[in-house]
Amino acid sequence: MASKNDILNVKQIIQNAIGSPVVLQMGHGTKEVTLEDCVITSAYPSVFTVQQNKKCGNHVSSRTYSYSYSEVATNAVKLSFANDIINNEDSENENKSAGINF
Repeated sequence: MASKNDILNVKQIIQNAIGSPVVLQMGHGTKEVTLEDCVITSAYPSVFTVQQNKKCGNHVSSRTYSYSYSEVATNAVKLSFANDIINNEDSENENKSAGINF
């Protein structure tokens, strides 16, 4: 279970990253889903939103998803900003990016 400070840290990081491109990973095992080409669009008191744009030929479709800060703090959703990863389970590995572990 994530502490209140962990959730507040995640919230602050996400609020400072509005407009930044991110990759989201959620799920476990074979049902893991990765959303690429996302941008953090808004941060609210309990949730934040990301927008994903996909190109299909000449058509671009856009979807908006919302997640809670506690989902990130408890590793249910993992965010990566360029080379920095929040909730990197392999933070001891020097070949991986440094991250914030909860």
